[in-house]
Amino acid sequence: MYEGNSVRSPRLSPSISLCFLLLAATCGLSGTEVPKAKLSPCALTATEIAGLGGDAGADIHAVSDYQKTISNLLRAGKFKQLDCLADSARSHREMFSGGTWKLHTIYVALEDPPLHATPQDWKAHIGLLKQWVSAKPHSITVRGALAEAYVNPHRYHSLTTPYRPSSPLTIRHSRD
Repeated sequence: MYEGNSVRSPRLSPSISLCFLLLAATCGLSGTEVPKAKLSPCALTATEIAGLGGDAGADIHAVSDYQKTISNLLRAGKFKQLDCLADSARSHREMFSGGTWKLHTIYVALEDPPLHATPQDWKAHIGLLKQWVSAKPHSITVRGALAEAYVNPHRYHSLTTPYRPSSPLTIRHSRD
């Protein structure tokens, strides 16, 4: 094999080179994902999934769309789906890409009626939460939402006093 000082390098045959090339190409193609049919988590419709699936890092409205979808689910009486979403967010510690906890966002959406609520809106909202308690008495989510609704200062203000612009407080300082 050795002739003098020269070393012969073995040559790969073209067929072996072709095999390596095909193997590399096959491995590269197998890494691509084949689109799968998305299963509807928590038995949600496509519109509801779209409202819950926003990326807060790319879409400025993702969190508010999430809250609106949660509010719509409550108004539609979809208590099983709400429990499923909250249980999933709780057990998987789901967060938006910006760092906001999804479970917190769910509770924010459930604690008060959307927009500027009147006393009638609050009564209807509390009625929906009580209906949820009746339908799912062991639900952790509705208990937390109902407690938040009861202690919400906006609810207290709208049910106890008519709207009056607040006057500035005058504070007297005494000189020693």
